[in-house]
Amino acid sequence: MDDTPMTPIEYYDSLIGTAIKAGDKDMLSLFRLVKSEMTKQLKDKGSLDQQSVYKTMKKHLLEEIDGLEKAGRDVIVQKKHLAWIEEQLPAPVSEEQIRLAVKEYVLDYPDTNIGKIMGHLKLIFTGKTLDMSLANKIAKEALEQ
Repeated sequence: MDDTPMTPIEYYDSLIGTAIKAGDKDMLSLFRLVKSEMTKQLKDKGSLDQQSVYKTMKKHLLEEIDGLEKAGRDVIVQKKHLAWIEEQLPAPVSEEQIRLAVKEYVLDYPDTNIGKIMGHLKLIFTGKTLDMSLANKIAKEALEQ
């Protein structure tokens, strides 16, 4: 038995096969789309950042849901897709975590500025979903004190 881990593309091939066997047309369309987006990114950039694919897809789904709801149309499938995509993304950094990190940084470096704080936040929360507008707001508040 081969112990080589699956590539993301192979993983989505297996999900596509499972969805076909289960007759789940909704998830089949999502898995095919994700695989297509990942293949496209791999071809265009020469590397794959799964999180950026998921974030882009989340953004598009939110826009699609908004448009369909405004038109009075059903969004059950899109919400199902969105829930699955959100499960693939890391949990967002909480406001409390951001406040604590900013507070500690400002205490350690009292002569700091907004750029240095934001750079520090990006560094310590690498790989996590950081709300940059919230982080910026908290950093500004800390500098005003």
